[in-house]
Amino acid sequence: MFESNSSDSAAVLHSLRWAECRDDDAEESCKCSHMHGEAACGHKWAVGGTLKHHRTWLIESSIVTFSDGLLLQLFRTTVGKVYRSLSHDGGVHWTAPEATSLPNPNSKVHALVLSNGLLAVCYNAHTHRDIKDGVRSFLSVAISVDRGQTWDIVAELETAQKPEGTDYRPMFHYPTMYQRGCTLFIVYTVSFNVAGTIPVFSAQNPTPSHLQTGIRIAKIDMRLYDANNPTV
Repeated sequence: MFESNSSDSAAVLHSLRWAECRDDDAEESCKCSHMHGEAACGHKWAVGGTLKHHRTWLIESSIVTFSDGLLLQLFRTTVGKVYRSLSHDGGVHWTAPEATSLPNPNSKVHALVLSNGLLAVCYNAHTHRDIKDGVRSFLSVAISVDRGQTWDIVAELETAQKPEGTDYRPMFHYPTMYQRGCTLFIVYTVSFNVAGTIPVFSAQNPTPSHLQTGIRIAKIDMRLYDANNPTV
């Protein structure tokens, strides 16, 4: 099974800090420019085409690279499905975006190619019509053995309902996955929706004591995954 840091003391990280390279470290931290040229290191970019679809916007994409160089891009949309596009030439050209079988309530997804070559995606496993007010209540991880053609849900990270006695509805969204060894870590945002809007908490309007907002971390032991019996 997957694990989630769900105790009151560890469920949410309220503040995070990270460090980025300084400009004067660039030469040491990016040796690839000397070996493969500036383009390979991301110092130079060229404007390409635009991916559009007549039914929906295509935003907040997640791109993965397979071992043979194939690129797969998954999009957030407004029409209830995750859309995808493929590139066979390193991102110069992309196929026409098309719907996948994954539901999408107009929320970001995150895709990751695992060390065994399988494709994982973390997403809100419902549409606007499935949940009142269209909140992002259900968060799941699915695995594809055929590069996104079909999917098996391997873990349901969040299935929370509205806290009793309140109009606050939980939102679990903006996931990011990271694999270390056989463990898949998922980091995501926890917030709340009230009557279709997201409240802004501050010193003058503090977070209610029964709500926890911030960052939550879950982890899945991928050694338990079996393509013939996918739920771990």
